[in-house]
Amino acid sequence: MRDLMFMYLIPLLGYLVESAALAWYICRFGVSRSKPGWLSVVCFLGAWTMVDDALHRLDVGFLGSLERDVGMLFLLFLCMGIFFRVSWDKRAYISITYCAADFAAKHLSEWIKLGSGRSQYIDFDVLDEEMVHFSIEQMLRYQHELLVTEFKIALLTAGFIFWLLYILNWLFRAKEMRFRWGELLFMATPLFTGYLFSAFYSEATRGVERSVAIPEQVKIALNITMTVTMLLLIVIMMIEVYVLQKNYSLVQERTERMVFEREFMSFREHALEIERIQKNFRSMRHDMHNHIAVLSKLAADGDAEELRNYLTTMTSSIKEINGKYATGSIILDALLNAKAEEAEGIAFTVEEVAYSQVWGINEYDLCILLGNALDNAIRACRSMQEHDRYVLLKSYVRGRMVFIEVVNSYDGSIRTTAGSPYPSTDKEASEEHGLGFASMQRVVDKYHGALDWKAEEGTFRLTAMLQMAEREA
Repeated sequence: MRDLMFMYLIPLLGYLVESAALAWYICRFGVSRSKPGWLSVVCFLGAWTMVDDALHRLDVGFLGSLERDVGMLFLLFLCMGIFFRVSWDKRAYISITYCAADFAAKHLSEWIKLGSGRSQYIDFDVLDEEMVHFSIEQMLRYQHELLVTEFKIALLTAGFIFWLLYILNWLFRAKEMRFRWGELLFMATPLFTGYLFSAFYSEATRGVERSVAIPEQVKIALNITMTVTMLLLIVIMMIEVYVLQKNYSLVQERTERMVFEREFMSFREHALEIERIQKNFRSMRHDMHNHIAVLSKLAADGDAEELRNYLTTMTSSIKEINGKYATGSIILDALLNAKAEEAEGIAFTVEEVAYSQVWGINEYDLCILLGNALDNAIRACRSMQEHDRYVLLKSYVRGRMVFIEVVNSYDGSIRTTAGSPYPSTDKEASEEHGLGFASMQRVVDKYHGALDWKAEEGTFRLTAMLQMAEREA
C-alpha cells in the first residue's frame, strides 16, 4: 500500500514543481490578484497541480488525445485569469509556450523511462504473469528501482520545463509588447502541429502493439524522434518571438524618431513666433524715443484729443506685438497665438490658461501637449460645417495636479486602430497615425499623470492631468 501511495505521490510532486515553474513564469508578465500576493501563487499551485495530474493520467485515443491537449491550453488560460492579473494576449502567449514545453517534456520523460527500463537486477518492462515468479528480494529491488526511476524522471521533467520557461522568459524581453490575434495564431501553429503529430504517433504505436511487439530500441528511437521534433517546434516558436520583438522594436524606434521630428518642427514654429515677437519689441523700442517726442509735443501744445488718439494707437500696437494671450510664459503665448491664426474660421476660445514656474513643469513639455491637442482639435473641426466649428481650451489647478482640457466639435465618427487606446488621425500618411497622442502620452507619463478622452453627441473632450514637481525644503 505504501509503495502504491508513493507511486501516485511521486508524479504529483513532479507536477507541483512544474506548477511552481509555471507560477514563476506567469509572475514575469503579471501580478497576483490577492493581497498578500503569495496567496494567489499558493492557490494556483494547488489548483493547477491537480488539473495537470488529472490531464496527464488520462489514457485516450486519437481524438481524445487532441481534446485533452487543447483542453489543457484553454484551462490554463482560464486558471491564470482567476489567480493573476495578466492581459489576455499574455495569457494566451504563456499558455501556448507552457503547453509546448510540457509537450516536449512528456516525450522526454517517455524517452528517459524507456532508456532506464532495464537494470542490473530486473527488466522493468515485465508482464504481470512474470512477476509471479519473482522472489521477495527481486520484488523489493524491482519496487525500489521503480520508485527511484519515477522520482528521477519527475524531477528531470520538471527541471526541463523550468529550463525551457526560463529561456522563453529571457528571450521575451519586450514585456510591454501586445500580441494581436494573427500573431498568436502564428505562434500557436507549431504547437497544434505537434499536437496532431503526437496524437497520430501515439495512436499508430498503440495499433502496431496490438498486432506485433515493438522492439525496445525502436521505441527509444521513436521517442527520441518525437522529443527532438517537439524541441525543434519550440525553437521555431522562439524564432517567431524574436522576429515579432524585432519588428516591434523597429516600429517603436521609427515612431520615436517621427515623434522627435514632429516635436522638432513644433519647436521650430514656436521659435519663429517668439523671434517675430522679439523683433517687434526691438522695433518698438527703437521707435520709442520718437513716440516720446511726439507725446511731449502734444502735451506741451495742450492738444488733449490728439494726445488721446495717439495713445490709443500706441496701445493697440503694443497689444498686437504682445498677442492676444498672456499665460505667464512667452513660449506658451507664442504657441497660442500661432494656433489662433491657424484656426481661422473656427470659434477659438481660451479660458483661464496660466503658467507658473513653481509647478516644476517644463514649458516645452506643455507646448508639446497643447500643440498636439490643438492640432487634433483644429483638424477635427475642418470636417464640420463652418457654423458648428469650435475649439475651447482651459486649464485649472487642483491641489498638486494641473488639468488641461481641450474641447472641440467633430463629425460624430471616431476612427480607432487595433491595439491602440486612442483615436486615429484621418491623415493620408498612415505612418503618422497616433504620433500626436504618443507625444502627449510621453509628456503625461513624464509628470506621473494621465491622459483621457471622451466623445459623445458631437463633442470631443481631451483631458490631460500632470503632477507638479515636489518643492525642495
